[in-house]
Amino acid sequence: MRPSICCAPLFLLLLLHLAFARPLFPLPSKTKNEEKKPIQTFRPYNIAHRGSNGEIPEETAAAYMRAIEEGADFIESDILASKDGALICFHDVTLDDTTDVAKRKEFANRRRTYEVEWFNVTGWFVVDFTLEELKTLRVKQRYSFRDQQYNGMFSIITFEEFISIALDADRTVGIYPEIKDPVFINKHVKWADGKKFEDKFVDTLLKYGYKGQYMSENWLKQPLFIQSFAPTSIVHVSDFIDSPKVFLIDDISVRTQDTNQSYWEITSDEYLAYISKYVVGLGPWKDTIVPASGNYLMPPSDLVARAHAHNLQVHPYTYRNENQFLHFNFFQDPYNEYDFWINTVGVDGLFTDFTGTLHRYQELTSPHRKDETANSLLVKISQMISAYEGYNDMILNEYHEALLQLGESARNTFAEFKYAIQSYTSSSAVARGEVHPLTKYVMNYIKALTAYSKTLDSLLKDTDRRCLVSDIQLMANPYPNFTATAFNLQSVTAVLEANLEAGSRLYRDDRLQYIFMMNNIHYMVQKVKNSDLKSFLGDEWIRIHNRKLQQQATRYERASWNNVLSYLSDDGLCAAGDAASRKTIREEIKNFNLSFEEVYRVQKAWSVPDDQLRDDVRIQFH
Repeated sequence: MRPSICCAPLFLLLLLHLAFARPLFPLPSKTKNEEKKPIQTFRPYNIAHRGSNGEIPEETAAAYMRAIEEGADFIESDILASKDGALICFHDVTLDDTTDVAKRKEFANRRRTYEVEWFNVTGWFVVDFTLEELKTLRVKQRYSFRDQQYNGMFSIITFEEFISIALDADRTVGIYPEIKDPVFINKHVKWADGKKFEDKFVDTLLKYGYKGQYMSENWLKQPLFIQSFAPTSIVHVSDFIDSPKVFLIDDISVRTQDTNQSYWEITSDEYLAYISKYVVGLGPWKDTIVPASGNYLMPPSDLVARAHAHNLQVHPYTYRNENQFLHFNFFQDPYNEYDFWINTVGVDGLFTDFTGTLHRYQELTSPHRKDETANSLLVKISQMISAYEGYNDMILNEYHEALLQLGESARNTFAEFKYAIQSYTSSSAVARGEVHPLTKYVMNYIKALTAYSKTLDSLLKDTDRRCLVSDIQLMANPYPNFTATAFNLQSVTAVLEANLEAGSRLYRDDRLQYIFMMNNIHYMVQKVKNSDLKSFLGDEWIRIHNRKLQQQATRYERASWNNVLSYLSDDGLCAAGDAASRKTIREEIKNFNLSFEEVYRVQKAWSVPDDQLRDDVRIQFH
């Protein structure tokens, strides 16, 4: 044997295996019919921080439109209020750093000193200008080292104009507005109807149809995250809009503007448990997660892991391309920084000044690209083998043996994954019967795997069905003409369902068990229907699980309402007017009211987060 000849193909196979094992961040689903292309939800969100402001002055219409052009999932803005109560997109409460106000002689006498978040600040404040006056100002780049060619070309825009930019895009683009400095705004701006700044903020969102909890049908149509550094504002708006909120976190030494708490206290497990009732995520400053010393990163804190343990996403800020913002660990390469934060720290979204850079990184590392690369490697390997005349048989034998080993490794990985799901246990039930984090993780993961189907089918094509009979028995409806990938994905969902059934028994109340199963089955079905998983699991899988969903809804209805409705029965009542009958009727009505109130008291603490499912359940019970 000549090792030098055999090493080349085996080395390429090793590269294939390593590429196959990298973390998965799939691309969006393909556009269906005439609808807009949906927002991608299976890789960390690309959040355009104040628009594409690395290129164009921040918070301008041009910056937001450029960010959308460059691939942003969300466009982010800071919302403040003018003197006459108009909501505008602007970061600072002063106009000094990013407009030409200092050069405008007509506004020279507007310079003031106010207290802002515990400090006295002097400048031209947005709250001392009407919207009409603000519109006359021209916006400029914040940083002198960035391109200045667009200075003076654009004006300040309103919150409503910002929303329209997102809604007018040719694909679904989310918005990520911040309730900015609410303590300061509420102190200096008053509305005739007596409403607060936060109320006006919510009114604007509702006016344009924004609603729905995270990942609900309404949310997917018009994605929205509401953000704020002020916890009382987050809690306040939660009473008026059910859209997902993100709590922003500054340096741990800074204190909140409204509750005077340090962010050190706010990052405690106790506080995370409290705020998780109102938010779906945290937006920390990067250094709060991974501290730095001398421009070198220190070991990461456990903040991301603890946030994820509370089922909270983590969207850090801010990622910038310039060398002065890149730690030495990344060798002045923003791709290295993104790779670290996504694949090592494990964040769920990133606020970036350079939307195009993050989008390009995610495109280059997408599983679709890897799958094409892996398959092209197999072709190249075959071509390389044919070049070694006289050694073909030996090399081919090694090649096929390596493929078999890789296939076995892939099968073992699936088996280990299913065993991990099967073995997963919780000490307590998921709050309010909502979707289990395990369900979200598994369904998102197998959705991501569909991007590797060509490679997986190549590696698993020799699967012996007899060896998988135990898995087939777990499946509700195995594909008659299944591919290796389809078979394994179906068996994973079967194991997940079995785990959920077992986990539902943690609820002492049978009715909450049914709510839990409804939420989880519905989540699975929607994930399959709205992604490439449908091609692998099939329409029959969807029909079977819709029937399962219906069965759970029927069980819930019977368990919840049969006893209540029994008090309305006329069984045992005497003829009309009979005194005993009237007494019985009064007693039955009393019992009905008590029973109904008890059901309401208990079940108002339960949750059906998905709007569509909630409506379907209501219709069924009418």
